[in-house]
Parts: sequence; structure tokens; C-alpha cells
Amino acid sequence: MFNWFNSSSKQDEDAERNRLMGLSEKELMAEIIIKLEIISRKCDEIGRKIVIWSN
Repeated sequence: MFNWFNSSSKQDEDAERNRLMGLSEKELMAEIIIKLEIISRKCDEIGRKIVIWSN
């Protein structure tokens, strides 16, 4: 039923892996920092939503 989801997800994952493998160490570190900042913002959003819903 969800085979289309898994196959496209696998293809996207492989494409992203290949893209990252081609980056230099400096570029890779920049990508990591950007992703960590995005994760941090999302965690903050989740924390605010939890506070709002718990009140």
C-alpha cells in the first residue's frame, strides 16, 4: 500500500547521500550546522506548543 512512499524516500535518501559525499569537509560542516539550527528551531516550536496546550 505504501510502497511508493518507501521507494521515493529511498531514492531521495540515496541522492542526498551522494550529494553529501561530494562535499568538502568545510561544506559538510556548514551543512551540519544549518541542519542543527533547523532542528533547534523546530524543538523550540514544539516546546512552545506543549506549553500552550498544557495551559
